[in-house]
Amino acid sequence: MSSRVSSTPFSSSHGWKYDVFLSFRGADTRLNFVDHLSAALDRKRIVSFRDDKDIEKGNTIDSELQKAILESRIFLVIVSPNYVYSTWCLDELLKILRCRKRKGQVVLPVFYHVQPSDLRDRNGSFLNAVAECHWQQVHWDKIDKWKNGLIQLTSIAGWVLTRDRHEASIIKDIVRVVRKRLLPGNLQKSRTGRLMKPVAAEQEAVPLNKTKDWRAALTEVAGTAEWDTEDNNYND
Repeated sequence: MSSRVSSTPFSSSHGWKYDVFLSFRGADTRLNFVDHLSAALDRKRIVSFRDDKDIEKGNTIDSELQKAILESRIFLVIVSPNYVYSTWCLDELLKILRCRKRKGQVVLPVFYHVQPSDLRDRNGSFLNAVAECHWQQVHWDKIDKWKNGLIQLTSIAGWVLTRDRHEASIIKDIVRVVRKRLLPGNLQKSRTGRLMKPVAAEQEAVPLNKTKDWRAALTEVAGTAEWDTEDNNYND
């Protein structure tokens, strides 16, 4: 487990140790998408934390990881095909969603070779895999919480990365959006460490299940950014 710290975080003056926390299933994305995304964040001097150990430690997130979650301004949650088979990832997701609700931290989902509609279907194979894989390990109440967490994630605007899209262009978009979220005007915090008010772009994020174009949802996340259809990038 390690943090990628290359400089002082943009949000350090507001009490955050990390600008970004990367949540992902290592077996699917560590050596490709997440590695490239982490390097892109580093190049923009965005301080990120990522868990570099692919170790299952029961159903409990260890104290170091919990501390990193509490100290991160933005969460990039990368849901991949094998995400639901990890109790570690599922517990981490619940912790992240609680922080979003209680402390106003920002959650930006990335659906990596997974369609959000697959997560919304309670009778679909993706959510059924949660129960089939873990019913002997945990109580059914916990399984329902995991399912609800995955469904909730699909209501937050983010990115859908299909196999026919270039990862580099999506990563570029993610970094631009993250940088906008880290602008001083989006880091309003009280002395107690709680947000004074939710960030507008988070409030107005377009649920992916209510838009025909995932790029429209992404534009909402970016706030004032404008979508450039010519080169699939954001204009600052």
